[in-house]
Amino acid sequence: MLKKYFHWLELISTLVIIINSINPAQEKISITGSGGINYIPMKEFSNYLFSLSNSLVSSVDEISFSGSVKFNYYFNQNHSIYLGVDYLSSNASLAGGFAVFKWVFQTIPLSTGYEYSITVKPESLKYYLGCGIIYSFFENTEKINSDVGEDSEPFKDYSFGFEFKSGIKLLIVQDIFALAELKYRYLGDYKMNSYNNFDQVNLSGLGLHVGLMLSIL
Repeated sequence: MLKKYFHWLELISTLVIIINSINPAQEKISITGSGGINYIPMKEFSNYLFSLSNSLVSSVDEISFSGSVKFNYYFNQNHSIYLGVDYLSSNASLAGGFAVFKWVFQTIPLSTGYEYSITVKPESLKYYLGCGIIYSFFENTEKINSDVGEDSEPFKDYSFGFEFKSGIKLLIVQDIFALAELKYRYLGDYKMNSYNNFDQVNLSGLGLHVGLMLSIL
């Protein structure tokens, strides 16, 4: 068993060495920090709030802000794998009668995947495409303000998903790039509470980020 394991390890190491010798990477490891805006429609949840009563006033924040940190390992100047973590949040509310309901949705998607980069003229400019899988942690804090007081109850859930991205990088000084990235993120439905499986919300949507990438090795 151990001989077979070391055989595969040796084979993989040889392939990596061959790939690097054919098309060596200009950088091996990079770290990226970025932030931006997200469009999260939450259509089903919006329809759910509207269906409760036409006399109530509902609101869903479709535009939100987020931040991201990502690490890339480059096999060569075109191919890399990445590991990233994002933070997303959004709000919704329902008001009417003697109470105001407010939901604060927060999620932390962990992603890993592959990116393909293309260097164009001028050589300081690079385009890249990527895709990956996501495991995300979710927390919903439901707040109720009424004549009898205020109540708050958090609930946590998780889901799987995937993402597609396209971006551009511009070398501004040695080892430091400015970047802009457009990303579509699909996240599975989250349960909103422990009472039932019917109250759910989906935070899938588009994101536009800008930031800096630093080549550290």
